[in-house]
Amino acid sequence: MEILPLGGLASHLCAQVAIGVVGAMLIVRPEDVEPKFFRLNGLIAAVLGIASALLTQWIGADRMSFVVLILFSLLLAVYSATVVSLPRGIERALLGIAVVLGALFIFGPLRQHTPIRWHTLGDATSMFLGGLIMGAAVVAMNVGHWYLSASQLSIRPLRRTTSWLALLLIVRTTLLLAATVILYRGNADLATWILPQVRVDPIFIVSVSTMRVLFGILGPLLLAYMAWETTKIRSTQSTTGILFALLAMVLVGEGTALYVSSITILPA
Repeated sequence: MEILPLGGLASHLCAQVAIGVVGAMLIVRPEDVEPKFFRLNGLIAAVLGIASALLTQWIGADRMSFVVLILFSLLLAVYSATVVSLPRGIERALLGIAVVLGALFIFGPLRQHTPIRWHTLGDATSMFLGGLIMGAAVVAMNVGHWYLSASQLSIRPLRRTTSWLALLLIVRTTLLLAATVILYRGNADLATWILPQVRVDPIFIVSVSTMRVLFGILGPLLLAYMAWETTKIRSTQSTTGILFALLAMVLVGEGTALYVSSITILPA
């Protein structure tokens, strides 16, 4: 990953959240919530996709990324406009295609690397997982808010999205630990992990990395457990509040992860 300017960071975060929202929508079963829920989240993902595309164009990124993001957004706009009348199979298929388009945006730049370095693939994988986590937090929080107008709604969609979020956090944590151990065993000198062209105080990088772990890993894991426990007693308002705090944390955590990944060889 190249060193990201502010516009590039914003573009990646918007795209990641949009992809994650679509992925989480696949976890929610259509029979558990009304079609308006899918319309709302589809529109959120479409708007984020358009924002990412415009930012991508602004920073002068490759044209293919812009085209993929536009196709992603248009597909979701069509989905949102027609989801009320779509058969379940077609509705699920459109969301699946959107996830594939999102993956093309995340993993597309790998074609520029021949051969592909392992940490370059790791960067893309961590970005994709980070997007799924942020999107899952958004959708789970929206499910929690849905109970305000649909008090008879089953607790099942909230449990499913919360479980999905917790699973993603565990996978993300496991891969980060594995990457750190592999790098450390290969080179214990942490100063050499910083890319040669980067001029940053190592203490600053340690501080940012600490934020990444606290806000992006440990805090969300604790809050995900708390959210799961509150779903057991059907305390939907408490769960929604916890998920709101979790979303704020993972946005900070994944933002710092992008920065750390762009200036070091660690796929944070």
